[in-house]
Amino acid sequence: MILAMWFASGAVLVFQPFPSLPKSAQIAAAPMLDMNAIAISPAQAAAKTDLDSESVRLIQRADVPAYLVQSGAETVAIGARDGNVLPPINAAIASASARAFLHLEAPTTHGPIEYDQWIVDNGYDAGRPFYRVAANDQAGTQIYISARTGEIAQRTTTSERGWNWVGAVLHWVYFTPLRASFSIWDTLVWSLSLLTTLVAVAGMTLGLIRTFAARKAGRKQLTFFRLKWLKYHHILGLFIGIAVISWAASGWLSMDHGRLFSRGQPTASELSAYQGRPIGEAVSQISATALRRIGSAKEIKFSAVDGQALMTVQGTEEMTRFDANGMPLSVASLDKRVRSAISKGWPDMKLTGAADVHPSDFYALAEAMPGTVRKYELQGDTTLFLYIDMTTGSIVASMDESRLAYSWLYYGLHTLKVPGLIDRPVLRKILVLILLGAGFAFSLTGAIIGVQRLRKSIS
Repeated sequence: MILAMWFASGAVLVFQPFPSLPKSAQIAAAPMLDMNAIAISPAQAAAKTDLDSESVRLIQRADVPAYLVQSGAETVAIGARDGNVLPPINAAIASASARAFLHLEAPTTHGPIEYDQWIVDNGYDAGRPFYRVAANDQAGTQIYISARTGEIAQRTTTSERGWNWVGAVLHWVYFTPLRASFSIWDTLVWSLSLLTTLVAVAGMTLGLIRTFAARKAGRKQLTFFRLKWLKYHHILGLFIGIAVISWAASGWLSMDHGRLFSRGQPTASELSAYQGRPIGEAVSQISATALRRIGSAKEIKFSAVDGQALMTVQGTEEMTRFDANGMPLSVASLDKRVRSAISKGWPDMKLTGAADVHPSDFYALAEAMPGTVRKYELQGDTTLFLYIDMTTGSIVASMDESRLAYSWLYYGLHTLKVPGLIDRPVLRKILVLILLGAGFAFSLTGAIIGVQRLRKSIS
């Protein structure tokens, strides 16, 4: 029955993914930074916290430009005017932001709340708690605004929520009380997926053994079962058993998280050597004057490559790069920094090539990479591909042989977004739906057989 549920909910997911608010929509909703009000540097802001700064950003938080200093799930907002730690935003500010985003006069604000079905993912942890604002419109729009950062982080509609209850929520076992604890959810779903995979393998093996036995006995039929549901289950299993097993196994691998394959990320020491210095230290190169030199912006993200600070500036429509002095940084200049940083992060390997990556590249899709990545190939005892975001200089993925294999075994088998089908979405969806439908029929016949046997054992 579990497999039947996964096949059915997987079909829903083909057409209705889990709700998310694109970065472009978040930026469109964000106010422009008041650059003239910036009086302290990012290093001064980072020094106001006890956090080991993993990320530092500058945004307009209500009517105050603010640095967001983040470490793990902790985020502290520092006012860029005076360096004071800013308290969480209140409901009135959240409502004002919602009115500006939704272009409505009377939204209803709830919260702040820590968890909700549509912000349960741990990717939202750094922004908790959130205000949930209902637009009270025909579509049933709801948005979520972080009380820590003031940013709009999520948007859903009645239709999306309804379809996701029978889609992503069922498929990922994404119920709020369970998903709120990543470790418990991860262990449970991993174990459940492994169990269903083993059951599918055992069933396929038994079905083949019985088929070969029937053939050996001189029977020409594919199945020797006479009862209707047993016959259907056996025949379906013979034709699509391999597809069921590969889909169940690849779904199980989606929960690998470093158990059998590498995570696709650099080690802490590799990342540290690549950056050259912690971000909290690197931003000491940037002054408030250099920030004001940039001009207009909606968000500024600070990063470090080869010991040098880098600013990625998000304007109304495009992102641009600046050095620590507030001067434009070309792709060629960033490429030079990246190459030097790679030589320090991986001193035992040789950089043998670099190329831009198309958004439809198989590995880019598998790792959900942005469209601004470049691939750097390293050779040593083995081959390593580093995917670098050329707007921030950050490492998006570190693809060794283990991770490359994982991409095919999980992403390729589970989504069929493979070369030859990536650029044929209609054909791919048709194939996926056929396989999901057949898998559902196979699983459903198995569930019916199980219920019938259970009834007999009880009666």
